[in-house]
Amino acid sequence: YWAKKLVAAGIDLIIGGHPHMVQPAEYITATDSNGISRTALCVYSIGNFLTQHRSPYTDSGIVFEFTLAEQADGSIAVTAPGYVPVYVWTFKNAAGADDYRVLPTGVYMNSRPDGMSDEQYSRMCETWNETTSLMGGDAVLKTLTE
Repeated sequence: YWAKKLVAAGIDLIIGGHPHMVQPAEYITATDSNGISRTALCVYSIGNFLTQHRSPYTDSGIVFEFTLAEQADGSIAVTAPGYVPVYVWTFKNAAGADDYRVLPTGVYMNSRPDGMSDEQYSRMCETWNETTSLMGGDAVLKTLTE
């Protein structure tokens, strides 16, 4: 409801957060007060980037990227949307304190980071599958792995 209201009011891009988990992205079309149809990209939630959360779906997120391109008529368009799935790896450092690393998951799908346990590696791979499945299907975004 609110996303459609924002698009009708002239918003070109909505990037949401706070529910601590990745939510889908989609293009939304709404009609403005002049009867003109408008479309915008809505990323409902990018999840977590750096977090102590360990519950399923809250130990990961996406880095969302896009380009703002000026059009011939002077308007601005959102182009080349993409996302990088990330996993927050929590471990004990040499001093015994908690340490955190934000990993671009796709880079490590075939090569576990040094020091990561089997359980953590399995969970990291699960987050890749969860995220790409959620963002895929009729995907409006490309998955970046580099």
